[in-house]
Amino acid sequence: MKKFITTLLIFLIPIVLMGSLIEILIRKIPNDYSLKRNYLDRYSDSVEVLILGNSHDLYGVNPHLIKAKAFNAANVSQTYRLDYEIAMKYQAHWQQLNYIVMSVDYFSLYTSLETGDEKWRIKNYEIYSGIDVVKDVRAHTEILSSNFKINLERLYKNYIANVSTSYCTSLGWAANYNATSNSAALTTSGINRAKYHTAISKEDLLNENIAMLRSIIEFAKRKSIKVILFTSPCYKTYTANLKPEQLSRTLAEIEKLKSDFSNVSYINLLRDSSFLESDFFDANHLNHTGARKLTNIINLQFALLQ
Repeated sequence: MKKFITTLLIFLIPIVLMGSLIEILIRKIPNDYSLKRNYLDRYSDSVEVLILGNSHDLYGVNPHLIKAKAFNAANVSQTYRLDYEIAMKYQAHWQQLNYIVMSVDYFSLYTSLETGDEKWRIKNYEIYSGIDVVKDVRAHTEILSSNFKINLERLYKNYIANVSTSYCTSLGWAANYNATSNSAALTTSGINRAKYHTAISKEDLLNENIAMLRSIIEFAKRKSIKVILFTSPCYKTYTANLKPEQLSRTLAEIEKLKSDFSNVSYINLLRDSSFLESDFFDANHLNHTGARKLTNIINLQFALLQ
């Protein structure tokens, strides 16, 4: 038995050491989550406009074009629970915060990162954002929560090819959606993403997301912070394939929020005709020119609320 244990240790020790080395090297790779945490750790005291939300906010609202001191804390598939956790983490530091900007989209009230297809992203919040999302040890490690092949590719890109895998600017805006899709790509992505974003029966998620969104607004109200909600502009191939019942329920919930909270304003840009084909990276994400248009609309909203 002693010989077996010795042999097993001889076999396991190199594996554990190699795994530990890979974990350390991956964590040292710059990423958008650590960038955003580092910024808020240092400058949350002076942020005047905080952008929260999902990829529509991440790519669509450019803080560099906002006249006040703004920061984009949104991320891909980020839910209202995570938005709330970010707001709460720095709640003692929002002395200058006047506005929170965030989207309420067709899918926003029906999604959960913890149970969805992109639950692997949870580890980014656990490891890099300092936010406790789930009680799962795997979510606290890169090597246990990510595909091994993907991790090797990340190591190669960063340490050998010297290719950055971080796409955000210093103010948290994702700047890599700078192209324009052709009509065929917009048609395909519109149909596919509308289908993907349509919930079959997720009443529990609906109630949970409404509760978290209300918690953010209630916190903002206590701090005399105005909340600007908007529904992101999307291309016609996406909007034409949305389920009317789901969209109507979402819009009805927004109306309730406007009615219940005096600090909430709302802009519905879903089918806004000022956004052209050339403004979209794909059917439900804006590119650089589209982001400029959206951010300018939000700038006008600031002026109206002053």
